[in-house]
Amino acid sequence: MRKHVLFLFSNREAKVHKDVIATIKDFSDKNHNLGIYYLITQHADHIKELVRDFVLKYAEQGIVFIAGGDGSINEATNVIANLQTKTALGVLPFGTANDFCKLHYKKFNLDNFLNDLSQLKIAPIDLLQLTGNLQLMGDGPDTIFNNDSVLIQSTYVVNVASIGLDTEILNTAFHYLYKYPWLKGSAYTFAVLKHFFALHSREYIFSFNDQNHQIDSLLAAFCNGGFYGNGFNPAPSCDLQDDLLNYVIAPKLSHLQFAKLAIHYSKGSIETQKDKMKIGLLNKISVRAADGKAFIGNFDGIIFKTEHLQIDVISRKILFAFVGDYSQRLITDKSTIID
Repeated sequence: MRKHVLFLFSNREAKVHKDVIATIKDFSDKNHNLGIYYLITQHADHIKELVRDFVLKYAEQGIVFIAGGDGSINEATNVIANLQTKTALGVLPFGTANDFCKLHYKKFNLDNFLNDLSQLKIAPIDLLQLTGNLQLMGDGPDTIFNNDSVLIQSTYVVNVASIGLDTEILNTAFHYLYKYPWLKGSAYTFAVLKHFFALHSREYIFSFNDQNHQIDSLLAAFCNGGFYGNGFNPAPSCDLQDDLLNYVIAPKLSHLQFAKLAIHYSKGSIETQKDKMKIGLLNKISVRAADGKAFIGNFDGIIFKTEHLQIDVISRKILFAFVGDYSQRLITDKSTIID
């Protein structure tokens, strides 16, 4: 077990309850052999600052558990990947969108998690790297109206990137949450219902395996993890250590076809629909709109606009802390366990 453990709560998403902090404090008091730290973010980019400070101080002796949604996990992932550190990353489902956590916890209980902490296993996992002129357009209901869009050239993605309908749905969900914050996870469901009655496809050129494929596509998902969109499961056979991404490209569909496929998408049986969609494994793929104009997409719940997108699998880029039997089943290469 590593000597220093940081529990980092995103104040934006987590709505941290006093009993949660009290539980961690009690665990800390009973485990004097460990350096247990618990912090709550106070402003934008605070996760990045706190993770960076912790990594530089404790390096291979540290573990950072992000208690926030997919966007918070993405921020920490990028800090750790860019610093090329041996600090391990872990996740806790305390955010608005906890799709990456769905891979790791069937039913989450903080007391059980802390009891399992001494038996955690650390192993490397793949990341996706997105490259292109990515104009960031918002990562939540409090940022969708920002006028100062950030332009980045590249980012790492731990969970899922996608383009098309699902990004439009996500954008609508953010707007619903901005106006009706009490909707929480249900905002995505209402957004799905809205877009069901106005299905829009677009011609994209997908380049992979040395070929171009022009497809009138409703959506496309590129997955390292298995879940996104408040529980939809586009990659039920995802493997965080296989050096590959799972891709799903849905063509233009009728409302009835979409409704049928949406059921498979939510139940994790989409891989049975290979006759209706393009589904498979790749180590890289690029995308551009057939008309050459910009299109929108999202990665780990962060919306962006670009004219060209390159997606590469970066093999075993960061170390991850797997806690509990359910999470540890994801270590498909047992020889990579280092702790």
